[in-house]
Amino acid sequence: MEFSYKAIDSSNQITEGVMSASSETEVINMLRTKNLSPITIKIQSAPKKKKKSIFASKKITKTDINNFTTRLSALTKAKMPLAKSLESIKKQSEKEEMAELVHNISEQIKSGSSLSGAFENYPKYFSKLYVNLVKIGEVGGVLEDSLLRISEIQKRDQEVISTLKSALTYPLIMFAVMVISIIILITFVVPKFTGAFGDMGMTLPLPTQILIIISDFMQNWWWLLLILLVSAVVIFLQYIKKDKGRLNYDKTKLKIPLLGKLMHEIAISRFTLSLGSLLKSGISLTNAMDATVEVTGNSYITQLLRSALREVHEGQSLSAVFEKRTEFFTSLCIEMAQTGEDSGNLDEMLENIGQYYADESSLKIKTITSLMEPMIIVIMGVVVGFIVMAMMLPIFDISTSIH
Repeated sequence: MEFSYKAIDSSNQITEGVMSASSETEVINMLRTKNLSPITIKIQSAPKKKKKSIFASKKITKTDINNFTTRLSALTKAKMPLAKSLESIKKQSEKEEMAELVHNISEQIKSGSSLSGAFENYPKYFSKLYVNLVKIGEVGGVLEDSLLRISEIQKRDQEVISTLKSALTYPLIMFAVMVISIIILITFVVPKFTGAFGDMGMTLPLPTQILIIISDFMQNWWWLLLILLVSAVVIFLQYIKKDKGRLNYDKTKLKIPLLGKLMHEIAISRFTLSLGSLLKSGISLTNAMDATVEVTGNSYITQLLRSALREVHEGQSLSAVFEKRTEFFTSLCIEMAQTGEDSGNLDEMLENIGQYYADESSLKIKTITSLMEPMIIVIMGVVVGFIVMAMMLPIFDISTSIH
């Protein structure tokens, strides 16, 4: 679609033009590459509005908040008044729920609230880390820089999630195909063969007997299997809703071979990068840790970080606190935190740790997904091979007895 824009160049001169792009965000990014700060962006021509799908999500997603932050950062950098910026974003929000959220924030701003204060009323969408960075920007007069930093953090998290999703999609499809294929074989194909063997009255080999038992169970008791499966899922979901259940589940996840190590490294990366960003923005260590204890999304790690925060409040150094929790903080974290404290650039060292583990986790994702594919093929081969062997053994026995 076509967008018309007004922007300010490096000489503070207003320039106008038309640009082809798929979204307003893309226009903003393209203008930035030309060292232009957008003032207004309007759609010149757009395709006919499509009917909303009944399956379309009405919830405000992380992607919606990310897009909101990017737009607000660009408009704030262009020196557009905050209320006007929010109004502009509201008008261009495709999702009604997001438009309503922006409207509510805008109304609070007009009533005299600060932006961070307005965000604080919506903890579901704006984390402590988000609110604190905005607060720092407001106090220091560098709100656009704070919003840009938040946007970078969100983009980094989104990239990790996207990498995981894209990497796991193919193996999960393969696994689903494997399960469906095996169910079809056992439920529909096997009974036709085993029925013929049963009519002969012959003694069947053990693998064939096992296969018949499994096949009969799947045909006659599939509903019981389904009930047990649904019940197990419901019980599990109810269990992890409780604090103790969630704590045990999150602790157990970190012990899963390969995947546990991956989740551990992602958690270290998110915590140290976020903590480093806050320290670089000028916030105190205790306030920075308070804002980042929940950033990993793992209740067990959050519990560890809360106890670490208490010790930092008591005056202990960050490296000393790390050293007491080697179940989470690696020797690299401890050494680099110590180096950062000694040299006075703790924020930079924390960001270096975070980037290192972000790179390591990306490599592990590739390794795990490359291992999953052959593993699924081998498992499918073994199961199908067993089914074929169990069906062929009686035929071999009959052939041998004839000869």
